[in-house]
Amino acid sequence: MDPTMITPNTPAMKHPEGLKPNFINPPSHNKANVILHTICLTLTTLFLMMRLYTRHHISHWVGWDDSQDLGFGRHIWDTRAIDLPQVLKALFITEILYIPLVTVVKSSFLMFFERIFFPSQKMKYCCRLGLLGIWMFSIALFFRSIFLCDPMEKVFNPAIPGHCLQRNITPYLSGVFNTISDIYILVLPIPFIWKLNMKASRKLRLIA
Repeated sequence: MDPTMITPNTPAMKHPEGLKPNFINPPSHNKANVILHTICLTLTTLFLMMRLYTRHHISHWVGWDDSQDLGFGRHIWDTRAIDLPQVLKALFITEILYIPLVTVVKSSFLMFFERIFFPSQKMKYCCRLGLLGIWMFSIALFFRSIFLCDPMEKVFNPAIPGHCLQRNITPYLSGVFNTISDIYILVLPIPFIWKLNMKASRKLRLIA
């Protein structure tokens, strides 16, 4: 978009045929987003407090994995082009924060498995391998996101001069790796649980 052609009422993107930009009262999922994030954050905080209380006052053991349990809504044509940089800047900051937070959560699970199944060298190697892969990918993705454009401001202000790496590849890489790592973490403890000396029904309950 030519910056010289932008007016206060220019939409950030051309609207679909049959629709008109609505800057005043557009359809929005922002309220639902706020409610959802409030509920999830509240529940997560409560569960973390319960876990820390149990570890400290009942089991009297707090591990490193406990310290790592740390989580718009309108069509783009209903957003003014002059407001787009602020929206993209918020998304950029969210992405930068998301990568280390997800990395820490995944690491917490693997460190928890290693501590629970500490007699097993195989589990130790599997957890260390998972940690290595997750951290290497996350560091690479983190720096790619930060240095996606030159200058960096072009990430959230496409109108300024400069160049960017291929933008579309990052979400696909992140999605594929997160799916694979999630499955790895989910499946990893199952063979070790199944070898425990207990009834099959209890093993199934633990796996569930």
